[in-house]
Parts: sequence; C-alpha cells; structure tokens
Amino acid sequence: MKVNLRSVDLNLLTVFVALAEEGNLTKAADKVAMSQPAVSSALARLRLTLNDELFVRTRSGVTPTPRAMAILPRIKAALDSIAEVVGEDQGFDPATSERVFTLLADNYLEMVALGPMLARLADIGPNLGLQNILPETLDYVTAMRDMKVDAALYFKLPKFDKIDKKLIGHARVCVVCREGHPRIKEAITQAQYKAEKHVFLEDSSTGPSLLEQGMDIAISPAKIKLFVHNFTAMASVVKHTDLLGTMPLEIARLFQQAMGLRILSFPFKNSQVPIWLFWPSALNNDPGHGWFIQFLIEANNGSQSANQ
Repeated sequence: MKVNLRSVDLNLLTVFVALAEEGNLTKAADKVAMSQPAVSSALARLRLTLNDELFVRTRSGVTPTPRAMAILPRIKAALDSIAEVVGEDQGFDPATSERVFTLLADNYLEMVALGPMLARLADIGPNLGLQNILPETLDYVTAMRDMKVDAALYFKLPKFDKIDKKLIGHARVCVVCREGHPRIKEAITQAQYKAEKHVFLEDSSTGPSLLEQGMDIAISPAKIKLFVHNFTAMASVVKHTDLLGTMPLEIARLFQQAMGLRILSFPFKNSQVPIWLFWPSALNNDPGHGWFIQFLIEANNGSQSANQ
C-alpha cells in the first residue's frame, strides 16, 4: 500500500531510528532531544501510519518487529541522504562548474562586452557558459520579477524594488560622419549638430534609449531622416550618406576604419551615460550567482580601463 508522504513527519522517522538503535524510550528521547511522552506519541503515530506495531516492550526496553527491522536500513539511508543534501557545502567552483549564466543586455553592451566576457570565462572555467537575451524579447521588469536572467546591464534601472544594483561605469557618446563630409571637418559645433540630418538608434526597450539619455537636447523630428535597429546599420548608413550618427565611442572605434568614419566629440555637456548592473535580490544567497556578479564587475573594470 502506498503511503501518503504528507502524513509522515520527518521527525517521526528520526524517532524510529533512535528507538531501533537504542532499544529504550528514555535513551531514544535523549538522543533526539525530546521528552519521553513526545517519543511515545511519535511512536503511536508511526504505528498508525505504517500499520505495524514496530516495537514491542521487553524487560530491558523495546525490540523492533520484523517489519521494523526490514525497513530500518532504507529509512536510515534516506535520512542520511537528506542530511547530506541539507548540510552539503554550497560553494561554487568555476573551474569545474558547467553552469550557463544568462545576461540581459542591449545591442551596445552585446557588441562591446560579450566577447571579452566569454574569453575571461574560458580562462576561468572551460565548461562555464554565457548567453545574452536582448531587450526586444524580454523586458527588464519581467526579467527581474520572474528571475529569468542572472543579471542585466543597462543605462537606467527598472521600476522594480526587489533588485540589487551597482553602477559599474559610463559609456561615452560621440558623433560620427563619413570621411569627406561636405560640411563637417575636424570638429562639430552645437549649431552644426542641430542643423544636420541624423540617423538615430530606435529604442526597443521600455525606457529612454542610449542616445536620449546621453543627449540633453531637443532635435527637430524633421532632422531625423532614419531610425535603425543597431549600430552596425547606423555606421553603414553614415558611410554612404551625409547623415550624422550618434553612438558610444567604443562602438565608433570598431567601425572607424572599416566604414571610413570620422569620430567627433559630442558637442553637448552630457556626453556620458551611466552603465548599471542589477539583478534579482532573491538570487543573493546563490554562491554561483554571487560569483557571476563579481565576475561581471571585474570584467567591466577591465574593459573600462582598456578603453580609457
């Protein structure tokens, strides 16, 4: 007959093992730190659950029945297994782990950060994995609330209070134009920037885009000739037209030679955008997750130093 496990208190099984090993109610009570009446009550509940007398009284104490002797080894093994799981070391060894971490980061961070991160992971743990989800498929609030990712990198914090966060750097914004632009030479003024036509990065997230956060200016909609979905497309458009592009400096450097772009200082005051690292607070007790957060901080510090 199959027993409903909800009716079996784990403490009853520890009492059962103690009685079998000690053969005496008083000694068994001392072993499990219970009173003798509590042990007697536990034994009574076990007898009803297992439909067996389990122990019979003798002059020296109690003796297990054949049924009790038959199930004793398996119950001891099960309790030992539970104790091992509950008490096992919760440490994390990146050198041997096969864990795949999930990051939520936009196009800019995917282009700039993922390559160096994967290289660092390979050096630390050959079986560690990293995958990135773009905000087009999963918004930041849902990712945090449902713990769908280990961490996120973005230029603003989501409106969700159950997160931990750290400001880990800034992205510098610059202007790009093609070499041989008829009006833009070695530098660009605020007036020129506002007068020229632009290709902008279309925002696909729930908040302001990188461009909107980096620019504290108003551009006439008539001056925005095209929206694109990524910086690669923006660089290509700039290469073949007289449109200006505004993008992170690290991205512009990647395209400078291949696309024949000229990099110009952003002519307005707010030329740096904050980069936030944030993650669900509910994951804070996971050693592997804690290691990954520290890894992201150190990886970003290394890339920030390299780009200065």
